[in-house]
Amino acid sequence: MPEWPQQVVVNATPLIALALIGKLDLLQQLYGQVIVPSAVEAEVFAGGPRGIGSIEIQEATWLHTVSLQDPHLSDVAIAEVLELADKVQA
Repeated sequence: MPEWPQQVVVNATPLIALALIGKLDLLQQLYGQVIVPSAVEAEVFAGGPRGIGSIEIQEATWLHTVSLQDPHLSDVAIAEVLELADKVQA
């Protein structure tokens, strides 16, 4: 059986898809620490306070939202995911 990473950086797609089927907790079970870039969180919340994933993300205390300091990347969700993933691996 492969050894899974201790932490993972996610974008909006798995958050929304897993929230939609009521399985958001699979991320925690598989990876332990789950990091959500602030731009990704904003992307999920763009659907409104009752949008798919919004409530689930707010209730998942094990999700860790992290902001990047680089102003060129702050509004681009995928750039934040890649930047944080690079820092996590270092």
